[in-house]
Amino acid sequence: MITRGSVATGGAAGLALAGVFVAVVAGTAGWAHLDQQVRADWWLLAPLLAGFATQVALMDRAAPSAPARPRGGGVGGRGCRCVTVAGESPDDVAVRAAIDEAGYTVVG
Repeated sequence: MITRGSVATGGAAGLALAGVFVAVVAGTAGWAHLDQQVRADWWLLAPLLAGFATQVALMDRAAPSAPARPRGGGVGGRGCRCVTVAGESPDDVAVRAAIDEAGYTVVG
């Protein structure tokens, strides 16, 4: 069941998206163009905003029930950020270097 908090979050997200649209269109083309755009494309804007608000509300409702990431993870539960890369091809060597540069431990 969707909670009032999720509905409020979705509504706020829909209003935020509408605000971004208003800011971009009015800021770049002026208020007259915004008025013209909304009058011409209201039938596209309304379901877009409602759909976005619905997605955010559903995601907000689903997020707490998602399984939590185990604490400490990694090898042996020590919190190691480890990645295994097999092979010795030039591509594998490049991947290892990128992973190492990102702060992960390359295993293997």
